[in-house]
Amino acid sequence: MPKLKVKSLEIEVPDAMRAACYLETLEKMYESMTKEFAMDPHLTFKFFKKNTVPKQDGFKPSVLKSLLENFARQLDKEVMYYLDKDMMQYLEQDRKLSSKARYYRDSLSREQASKDYSEYFNVRHKNNAELFAKNMKKNYPNMSIHFAALGKNSTDNSLLLLARLKKDWDLLKHSLLEDWQTPELRRIISSGSDFHKHGQQVLILEFTDGKNGLRKVIYKPSPVTADAMLFGDLQRLSKIDPAFTGEASFIELVNLNVLPSVKQPIAKPLPTYLIIPRIDDDKDSLANHYGYIEYLSHSPSDPTEYEDLLLTRIKKARPSEMENDAFRDDITALLETTKEKFLALACKHAACDFLVKGDSDRKQYSYDCGMLLAVMTLTGLSDSHLENIIIHELRPMLIDGEACFCQRVSPTPQDFSAFDAVSGSMNALSTANEDFYFLFDITGIQKISISKGAKNVLYEIDENGEVVACQPDKELLKEGYRDGLELMAKHGQAFLAWFEQPHVMHMMIRVIPQKTSAFASEIEKMKREKYSYDRYEKYCLANLRKNGIDQYYDAVVKYNSTRQITAQDEQKMVSKEPDAVQEMHSSGMAIAEDSAYDYVSRELPPYPVPNGIIFANDDRSSNIFSEYQNNSVPVYYTRASSKELLDFNGNPLSMPTGFQKVRDCIGQKDIPTQEELLSSEERYKLSNPNSGIDEESELLMTRLPSLSMQEKQDSTFVQHSALEITKQRAEKILTFPGLRKNLVAVAEEQVSCLRDPDASKKGQKQIFL
Repeated sequence: MPKLKVKSLEIEVPDAMRAACYLETLEKMYESMTKEFAMDPHLTFKFFKKNTVPKQDGFKPSVLKSLLENFARQLDKEVMYYLDKDMMQYLEQDRKLSSKARYYRDSLSREQASKDYSEYFNVRHKNNAELFAKNMKKNYPNMSIHFAALGKNSTDNSLLLLARLKKDWDLLKHSLLEDWQTPELRRIISSGSDFHKHGQQVLILEFTDGKNGLRKVIYKPSPVTADAMLFGDLQRLSKIDPAFTGEASFIELVNLNVLPSVKQPIAKPLPTYLIIPRIDDDKDSLANHYGYIEYLSHSPSDPTEYEDLLLTRIKKARPSEMENDAFRDDITALLETTKEKFLALACKHAACDFLVKGDSDRKQYSYDCGMLLAVMTLTGLSDSHLENIIIHELRPMLIDGEACFCQRVSPTPQDFSAFDAVSGSMNALSTANEDFYFLFDITGIQKISISKGAKNVLYEIDENGEVVACQPDKELLKEGYRDGLELMAKHGQAFLAWFEQPHVMHMMIRVIPQKTSAFASEIEKMKREKYSYDRYEKYCLANLRKNGIDQYYDAVVKYNSTRQITAQDEQKMVSKEPDAVQEMHSSGMAIAEDSAYDYVSRELPPYPVPNGIIFANDDRSSNIFSEYQNNSVPVYYTRASSKELLDFNGNPLSMPTGFQKVRDCIGQKDIPTQEELLSSEERYKLSNPNSGIDEESELLMTRLPSLSMQEKQDSTFVQHSALEITKQRAEKILTFPGLRKNLVAVAEEQVSCLRDPDASKKGQKQIFL
């Protein structure tokens, strides 16, 4: 990568020409960071090496260098947005393509696109980085304003992280960095995850022991209690935080109650890992939640990790070459290779996490997958896409449990797709069908990332010596799912009691009302149309009416129709008939399964789509508009035992009263008509896209209820909380043998046609609770 001088530091940037646009922003971040440390001696960390950069900095230069490089990569992607617009102008004005420019761009071959890219810089900017930056700032004045806001966020978030590390240093030394006498923070690495909460992101902290040791710790700037209570090692955590004493994670309960009774000889305890929830103060504000998570290696599929392994191995043989830039370039070129070569090289490493060593590894993996799906079924865990399942030491590990307690149908073809070698998801809400991908920049011209293998895929070497995706043992997968459900049922009270543990009841869970891609399109709209808050609020209200109360009302009616289980229906579940639940739908349901699935599979309680409905109208600093301005995907939370919807700062969000009235009907057997629920004026305003939007008081906004715990116990709202819905659902599964039998029957059918998506659709069965 090209180098860029930022004050006294030299950092790597994706492209030297584009970097000229954001050099000033990087320099301001450098100055703000060093000024902050110089002004506040308490932020001089004792665990950083001193005197390696100007004394007042007080920290190892590689830490600041890594922060600046992370930010440079983020800014480089932002430059591409403006550069793409400028290239379009070039094609239209200089090349005279006019209205055909976009079609031309989209149809280019990679070779021609690269040629046009070079020609654009030569013709428009004389191949001069300073001239390019000057022209871009002149033509797009909003770019500098945008970068300044991102720079402030990046600086604030970096200082917040470092302050938290200082506060938690002793805790880390006795937990995730135990046995190290003098650990040092070497660098901070971007995880590549989405930005939330004004530019915050999951980060990888890399530590050394001053010798040859290297450890990584995950820093997550959001609540992690749900992760701990689902997958965590609470025996270790309770020694660090006594508040967790006497509680157990769901996986620990499986290991304690289920695994001892399993007859399958390959069954082993499901692995847990250390997750440490933290909070800045006692106010319990969502903005103050964060945590540290044990790093689960997937060696050596991560490019940077694999590069370190290669360099270390070669250094032992030829140490004199390590300082040679040409040698390092050769190593980088070796890494930028095809999937097959990459995997072949990776799998030669003795510590490879994802290459099976024999048939027993494949069997263990298959049985684990079935058992984990049973865990997901009972806890309503979703959002387990290809990046949230990691093969670590040859076993599948679930991460990122914040999107749990979702009312979902199970199992579906999407649920089982994680166990197919060519797929990437366990989740009915988010499916990705790639097990290998390349990352390109917006123009599609310059490759900016080394290829990666999906971390949820296990590999094996076939009879021809080729590295191929490992096919799961379908019978063992089904057996793991069946054993998981049946043995959990034998210890049903222990698993139902899990829902009543204090940390489960009070944990914050994430509500995902729409896909990240939909939020991303809103962010692009914000950039393109330069919305002010007032204009955006009007856009929201107009979009609200466009979506309409009628659509939302129909969705709730359809949702309710799939949930009504009469005493007669439950008796059918208790029966031993293999297709009892399917018969219930074919004879008694007035709605087709494929249509009902769209409504049942989303999280509960379902909220109207937020781009136009949900926003904090009393605090403009924390609302969805502000997040868009900061290139962040808005996140919403609810406490497990509450119905209240919150923004990332913990502020209650509002929605129009009419939508609230309909939402309160979720789960009711006999839902009132719209005429009975809403006044004629409300119906008109919520359904008519052309009604006026100038009066602030036009729509009465209702905040989702904020109740005390005692009020919650006496309130009908409790039955609609995510925890109560999931617990009731789990209780039905654990209580009725017929229901479990049908779940297993559906699983067996889906597993049998994993490799044939069309067959999966044809044979799709779903059980609605």
